[in-house]
Formats: sequence, structure tokens, C-alpha cells
Amino acid sequence: MILLFSKKTIDWDDLSEFYSQFSENNTLPINMRLPDELVGVPVDAIIRRLIVYIYEVSGFEFYLTRIWDPSRRVSVSFYASCTYSSSFQRQVPESELQRLHDRIMTADCYGRLIGFVDEQQRWVHCKLHHDVNNHSLDTSLCGSDDGQ
Repeated sequence: MILLFSKKTIDWDDLSEFYSQFSENNTLPINMRLPDELVGVPVDAIIRRLIVYIYEVSGFEFYLTRIWDPSRRVSVSFYASCTYSSSFQRQVPESELQRLHDRIMTADCYGRLIGFVDEQQRWVHCKLHHDVNNHSLDTSLCGSDDGQ
């Protein structure tokens, strides 16, 4: 089924409709044209705007882990991780805590957003991946040590 939509290039503004059709997939390849307002914007700003846009559309929040911007480049690649993934949440064990603070609940979703931006071709390719598509995405994820 991935072959049916992986080669389709969509407009930036059509991501919401595209995502709604394929949101049940654990891995979703996305090919988008850059909108005119992002042409000439530094690539790292485009990547950050893409991460925010993916959050607005999917509800999955990512943090930018790496940007690879080689000197002889055609495109700039990036890697972002889900903020709720327990593999990326390096929390201090309960036994080592020295003060009471709120914990961020985590899920073993292994969420990641990997892709590249080709500014010359005005094109973004990325793969949105979550092993678990239904982890809770609202503010109730925050809870304190005493469960409240």
C-alpha cells in the first residue's frame, strides 16, 4: 500500500487532507512542494516550520535531533524524535530524584520524522513513523509523582 501514495507529491496546504486518508499507517512517506512563502528562507527554519506543521496536522509533537547540511549538498536532511517516546525521554530514575517535580508520561511509540529539504527543487520529502499511533496526545500526559 505504501507504493500507492509514496510517489505522490502534494501541495503544502494539502497535508491535512493527505494525512487524514493515511493516518492509520505506522509509516507515512510524505512528498510536498514548498509554498512560495518558504522560498528563500533558511533551510533550518523550513525544517522547524515543517515540524510545527506536522504537529498541527497529526498531533504528534517532535523535537529536532539533527540537521545534516553538508557543504556540497543538493539537499539538507534532518531527524526529529517524538517528544513522548520513552526511548528519547531520558528521565532520572525515581530513586535518584532529589526534589518533587512533574513527570512527563511516555509511550513506547518510537516516533520519528526523517527527511530532507531540497530548496533548489522546492521540495520536501519525509517519513512520519510511529509504532503506536494512538498514544495520548493531550495535556493529561503530564502527571506528578503522586499520580495527580
